Amino acid sequence: MSREDKDSVPDNIEEKLDTESEPVSESKQAEDAEERVSIPRPEYESLQKQAQKSKENWDKFLRVYAELENSRKLWERQKQEYIKFGNFRLLKECISVLDEFEEAAKNIEKADSHLAEGVKMTCRKFRDVLKKEDVEEIEVSDSVFDPHIHEAVAVEEREDLPDGSVVEIVQKGYRYRDKILRPVKVKISKKNRR
Repeated sequence: MSREDKDSVPDNIEEKLDTESEPVSESKQAEDAEERVSIPRPEYESLQKQAQKSKENWDKFLRVYAELENSRKLWERQKQEYIKFGNFRLLKECISVLDEFEEAAKNIEKADSHLAEGVKMTCRKFRDVLKKEDVEEIEVSDSVFDPHIHEAVAVEEREDLPDGSVVEIVQKGYRYRDKILRPVKVKISKKNRR
């Protein structure tokens, strides 16, 4: 068989032989004739290369599209975080102002009861506003130091308490949603080691 004969032999010759043994209708022969196209081998190879390049480009497109979608979702989550915690710094400052009002209410109470009542009422309203904004005071139910919600500002030697027990709350702590706005400042115990 010459090289020209090999080039003229279709790749799927076995399939052709199997189907030729069966009777073929005229419409099937017409379809097969329409499907077969004769082109020169260099043009065929060029088309194969273009098809491969097209497939690679499609794969790249799908990857880039997936990365874009992932980035869009990440940006959306970050935007929601910024919206959710955008007031964090402002609320932290408001808590300091509330502390000042509460301290003033304690000190004024002795001097002027009407003024003290007004300051207490302002404190209550201030707390209500903070509560509406999801700011809550951290309740200290356990007397053991927890570094996630406490900040130790002083140590007191005590023989009657185990090490790391909360002796006194120095300043209230606050939580904004699921983040600590300000930890509870506490004095903790330490046994004398002499």
